[in-house]
Amino acid sequence: MKNPLPAQPIQGLTDGIAVLTRLAVSRAPAAVTSLARELGFELTRTNRILRTLAHLGMAYRTKSRKYIAGAGMYVLAAQSMFGSGLIERTKPVFERIIKHGYTTAFGVLWGDIVSYLYHGGPGMPVAQGFGHLGMYPSVRSSLGIVLLAAREDDEIRDIIAGAYRQHARISDVVRYIAFAREHGYSSVPSQRRTRSIAVIAGDPPYGALACSSVPHSDVKRMVPILKDAGDTLARLLTAEEV
Repeated sequence: MKNPLPAQPIQGLTDGIAVLTRLAVSRAPAAVTSLARELGFELTRTNRILRTLAHLGMAYRTKSRKYIAGAGMYVLAAQSMFGSGLIERTKPVFERIIKHGYTTAFGVLWGDIVSYLYHGGPGMPVAQGFGHLGMYPSVRSSLGIVLLAAREDDEIRDIIAGAYRQHARISDVVRYIAFAREHGYSSVPSQRRTRSIAVIAGDPPYGALACSSVPHSDVKRMVPILKDAGDTLARLLTAEEV
């Protein structure tokens, strides 16, 4: 369930984070005009936000007057992953899952995208999987589907009808969400006639844990293993004392 909007939201903060998010996922320097158009913001306001972010070190203005992520954003990303102790606390959980022979992922839902905090597989050092993969359309991911299933129907409709609608057929997404709500886990076709399965981590959901390329014959065995690991991850990540 999504956190409710406060009675008096700070619109400037909301817009600033929207701009910052676009910079974070942009693979090339972004022009002010293109950012304003994508976000539906007024050009002058977008320019002011970007200049403010650049002043704070969260954005960087290139010689061509375009913008990329600034040093401050990388500091926050690194500190959230390493300074919080997330890696050391959760590494044993991923080690246990990977022993079953499947690629394992842990991610969170932000808007209409899934951001992977961990993505690694057999034969790969567990520590290397942190931050290994970036963002992915929620409607194409078993992680995204199981997290969407926990949202309200009106939120889901907005996401399905949004920018990532091109990535999946709506009828398939609706069917996958219905399955996740009924069975307590999501199951999405993967490569070579296998499945990608995912379960919620946390109540309310903090994120989701998934395994990919799971044969149909092994899904029922893996689901309770994932659920137990997901509960452990949620306790580790949301504990008030560490």
